[in-house]
Amino acid sequence: MKTIQDKELLQQCIRELELEKKLDLAQMKPFLCRYEKGELLSGPHIKQKYLLFLVSGIIQIYGIGIDGRKIPVNLAKKGSVIGDVEFCSTRNSNLFSEVAKEALCVGIRIVENRELLEKDVRFLKFLLESVSSKVYLTRMADAPATSVEEKLLHYMREDCEDH
Repeated sequence: MKTIQDKELLQQCIRELELEKKLDLAQMKPFLCRYEKGELLSGPHIKQKYLLFLVSGIIQIYGIGIDGRKIPVNLAKKGSVIGDVEFCSTRNSNLFSEVAKEALCVGIRIVENRELLEKDVRFLKFLLESVSSKVYLTRMADAPATSVEEKLLHYMREDCEDH
């Protein structure tokens, strides 16, 4: 992770992601950071220090099956949050988040801002939507009875704006 010290770019990214609509940033100190391809942002062995809102790049979210195979869950896109599952739990996530294409993120330190975040209803609503989406995608990704055709139809029905 490389921290970027550009206040103007930070404000532009906050506006672009409409973060003011999702949480109260007034008392927090958000920052910009860049991650290189291959860096792990979260995983069972990583203590999550930040909530990361993806501005650009691609982050692959995946799990590891009982048989050791990599189970793709999702490709995080602009506006996605990393660290939401860990924020809600006392233990680390069983999912990995790995940078697939260089990523620019707005970060918020969890420890310093937990109390403010837990009192922010807009943030909690956003967090609930994000976590429930990941739970659903995890369940769908590892469903052995689901055919490729069913997964494609589900993707088109649920994720494509023009279906």
